[in-house]
Amino acid sequence: METEVNGKKAPISMILRVAGLSSAAWYGKAKKELKGYQRGPKVSFGDEEVIEGVRGIISSSYFHGEGYKKLRKRLWTMKGIKVGKDRLLKLLRDNGLLADKRPIRNGSSRDHDGTTLTDAPDILWACDLKEWRTLEGKLWMITVLDHFHSGVIHHRTCDRATMEPAMDVVRGSVKKRFGEVRKGICEGMELYLRTDHGGQFSGERFKKEIAFLGLGTSKAFVKSPECNGVIERFHRTIKEQIGVRIEHSTKKEARWLIENFMSRYNNHWILHKLNLMSPNQYRKHYEEEAGC
Repeated sequence: METEVNGKKAPISMILRVAGLSSAAWYGKAKKELKGYQRGPKVSFGDEEVIEGVRGIISSSYFHGEGYKKLRKRLWTMKGIKVGKDRLLKLLRDNGLLADKRPIRNGSSRDHDGTTLTDAPDILWACDLKEWRTLEGKLWMITVLDHFHSGVIHHRTCDRATMEPAMDVVRGSVKKRFGEVRKGICEGMELYLRTDHGGQFSGERFKKEIAFLGLGTSKAFVKSPECNGVIERFHRTIKEQIGVRIEHSTKKEARWLIENFMSRYNNHWILHKLNLMSPNQYRKHYEEEAGC
């Protein structure tokens, strides 16, 4: 390695030897700082702009506790801000905007290595009860979901968890999907209704109602809520979103909270398993692809 001294080339080693310096003095020289320069690819949106967009989405969202992947999707569709997931995750972490991490628990004695999802709608429905505790006592919610896209088909709230409201929800679901309720309307569709072994779903009247409509039955394994995992996951979602508010509400207020959530869920709640689409968006996409 050489450098110029008085217009003549001289080896660096000679210059250092004459100056009484070691080679480290040359290699350890200060690097030139580039002011205003940031390493990495150039981005279209600055950090402050991204954080401002995230705060706007969080403050106006119908839901809370959404992770960075859902926020990234909403940034793009609602604000037109496209940002890398790793960069967004770092920005959320640095600004204290990450959702709380949930602990992973699995107390089941069975290995659940299959799937409860279906490849098309109206193959497997799920029906289950959810108990709420209000200021005035217990309130029950009965819901029917489609395993295809986790969309709510029909629901109702009641003061008592009896067989009659359970049958009413199933009849309402059939009417919403197929336009009427009559004998054998679901025959030939190979449509099954999955329930647990609760008394509301095991009585003779309920069984006769299912047979009258032409629905098949699919019972979950005992002590294995994973079999009915689609609706169990929905119950966790609605509890996380409005559960605390229901605990401090009257029954009338709780019913309003449930109705309000249900009216928004199918259109606005996005799920990872649906490629970050809402249930209605996913079903519409399926129908367009299938030419329905």
